[in-house]
Amino acid sequence: TTFAALIGREENWSGTGNLPITIILILLAYFIIWKNQHLPTVPFLAYALSVSLLCAPRAYSYNFPFLIPSLLWLSAEKTAITTLLWLSVGIIALATNFSTEAYLIVMATCFLSFLKARKLAGIANEIG
Repeated sequence: TTFAALIGREENWSGTGNLPITIILILLAYFIIWKNQHLPTVPFLAYALSVSLLCAPRAYSYNFPFLIPSLLWLSAEKTAITTLLWLSVGIIALATNFSTEAYLIVMATCFLSFLKARKLAGIANEIG
C-alpha cells in the first residue's frame, strides 16, 4: 500500500517503494507537520500519525491503526458525516482487500485532518 503503487509507478526490487516519490512525500509530511505545530498535543499527535503513513515507503494493513487517533479526532462531533467516515473506511479496506487502493484511506484521513487543523487554526486566530 504505497502512493507510488497507487499511481502506477514501479517499486524497487526490495519492495521499499519508489525512492524519489518517497523523498517527496517525506518532505511534504515534514512541511505539513511543521505548518501545524500550533495544534494542541492530542490533535497534533493524531495528525502526525496519519501523515507518517502518508509518506511511509511501505504501509501494510497492520499500520492502519496509526489512523485511528486521527479518525477519532475527526469524528469527535457525532454527525451523519462521522458515521459515513467510519463506514467508508471499513468498506474501502474490505472492498480493496487492504491492497494498494486502501492507500486512499490514508489520503482521505490526512486530507480531512488537514481541513480540521485549518479550521482549528482559524478559530484560534479569531480568539487570539
